[in-house]
Amino acid sequence: MANWLSSDLWDGADAVLLCSGMEENERFAQDLARAQERITPEWFDGLSPIVCQKLIYTAPYERFEGLRQLALKIQDSTGLRACFRGIVALDLSEWIGHEQDEYLKITFKYLHDHRQIWRSLFTFGAAEPPQILRMMRAAAPFLRPAVRQLYLFRDKALLQNYLSTQVVIQPKACAQLSEVLMASPILHNCSLAVQILDELSAGHSRITLDAVQHYLSRPGNLPSLLQDSPSKYTVFPHIQEKEA
Repeated sequence: MANWLSSDLWDGADAVLLCSGMEENERFAQDLARAQERITPEWFDGLSPIVCQKLIYTAPYERFEGLRQLALKIQDSTGLRACFRGIVALDLSEWIGHEQDEYLKITFKYLHDHRQIWRSLFTFGAAEPPQILRMMRAAAPFLRPAVRQLYLFRDKALLQNYLSTQVVIQPKACAQLSEVLMASPILHNCSLAVQILDELSAGHSRITLDAVQHYLSRPGNLPSLLQDSPSKYTVFPHIQEKEA
């Protein structure tokens, strides 16, 4: 299978701070891990190439459970192997504005202690570079961090490459679907994009331009339902109201 990720995302860094422009990043992180595994297979050894966790913000006077939960997840990912080798992805969106908190420093120190076998990936929802750069400065005493801007739904060529590795799809069909996904921020979500691809590919070995156009013209297609007022689809032909 072709790889939509063209180069090593870490490239000498211990940690990547990802600017994606997406509120939800877990599916994107998982897809990045699989693409990265094809580029640098020597990094990886475990049941999965990635362990994902949302690190819940914990105030300094409260008990911090985040690292214990992360350690248990990583332990579950080792399987019968001696240790997990791969990507540890943390959603740090709740820590924006708390870059100097001690619990966050403890987390960076924990990742530093395992930097020979783990690569860290930090996501921040739809946060933009100025916010993420403050987090980079907080991580720098412990890790070799790098900020990567990978805006899947703002880069048509990248999005088309990504979609074409998920299913067998005609280039013109891929181009039109990419335009639809890019046009509305509510569709900037990898899980939604894959769900749309699943609907399009049901019963077909290859998604064609005609199939995409037919799908988009049907009342109640997923992109329309998410973007339009629900009142537009309150009446469905196959549903009949019963008399009181």
